Amino acid sequence: MRSRLSSRWVVHQWPVLSFLMLVAITGPASGSQDTPLIATESALADSASAQDDTEFPIMERVEQKPRNVLIPLPVISYAPETKLALGVSVVYIYRTGDADASSRPSTFGGLGIYTLNSQVLASVGGEHYWDEDRQKFTGGLFYQKFPNDFYGIGNDTDADFTEGYTDEGASFSADYFREVVPRVRLGGGVSYGGSSITGTDPGDLLSGDLIAGSDGGQVVGAGLSVSYDRRANISYPLSSGFYRLAWRLYGEVLGGDFSLNTTSLDLRQYFHLGAKRVLAFRGLANLGAGDVPFQLMPALGGDTLMRGYFAGRFRERKLLALQGEFRGYVWRRFGGAVFGSLGQVAHETGQLGFDRFHYSYGLGLRFLLIEQEGMNLRADFGFGSDQSGFYLGFGEAF
Repeated sequence: MRSRLSSRWVVHQWPVLSFLMLVAITGPASGSQDTPLIATESALADSASAQDDTEFPIMERVEQKPRNVLIPLPVISYAPETKLALGVSVVYIYRTGDADASSRPSTFGGLGIYTLNSQVLASVGGEHYWDEDRQKFTGGLFYQKFPNDFYGIGNDTDADFTEGYTDEGASFSADYFREVVPRVRLGGGVSYGGSSITGTDPGDLLSGDLIAGSDGGQVVGAGLSVSYDRRANISYPLSSGFYRLAWRLYGEVLGGDFSLNTTSLDLRQYFHLGAKRVLAFRGLANLGAGDVPFQLMPALGGDTLMRGYFAGRFRERKLLALQGEFRGYVWRRFGGAVFGSLGQVAHETGQLGFDRFHYSYGLGLRFLLIEQEGMNLRADFGFGSDQSGFYLGFGEAF
């Protein structure tokens, strides 16, 4: 294990990814693995077709027939972990049949990024709605070759000591969801992922067999989920909430190298405080059991959970987190946010406790880019107890 000085400004690995790519491309789930040994769910698997009576209030709403559109977007970012990152994304946004502007948009797209640290990220995938938004299919392919930092396992790891490693692998996922009663969506899917770990030093934790996943391997899984969604706008919810319970089984009997299961409870609630203000809360519990490889362990840190900590700063089989955020607009398309988070990880559920929480807090700026979808450009400054970070991207953290 090598020692290094903790960077006070840890920038998110891929800070300039548009909301369109978050819709279209399958990636790691919030509060889960920071490197995708496997893409377990769509980035918007939590969305559903329910609508309520609250409209997005920033600008006057214009009713018009939605257009199908192909959007190419350059991707440019910089971070201490990546140096300069350059890439391109292409997204096709469409609605089927006689869908109007209130219907969820279907998307299909691809993304490719290369950095001066010789890191490579490529994705292709999409999300398709039909039957008046009652049915949805999501799927994606993902490849990465990504040198990264490993802080160890547990809730008490030291920010000043890390190990370097390179995770190279590919993954696939496909999920189907159907609205069984109004606002309640039931679904399930399958997933596969393969990973190889290189670039470790002799004597490092990841160079031996002490940690599951340190030799790479394959995981194959299948699972179920049920969600209840009353949000009128998934990009910038103003009221109501979203609640999801998901379970997934990975096993050697399915062809993988690891036997484990994961259960996730995601609760989000939004309180409308006026035409341009909202108070948002999120509670998250991720519980893994069995032989969980470190790449699939729930983890704190990154641009959506515990902003201010490096993604993967704390990881273990169990995770518990709570986030709160106030968002508002101050003048036309310009706005801001303040946020705070509590989170902890543990090997066993009984090890979770009130005195085990880490904290982070911060503030951010917002600029409304896509009025019809309520989509913001987001710039956040997050602070933890021993790290901090700047995050630039599209869409809210939750």
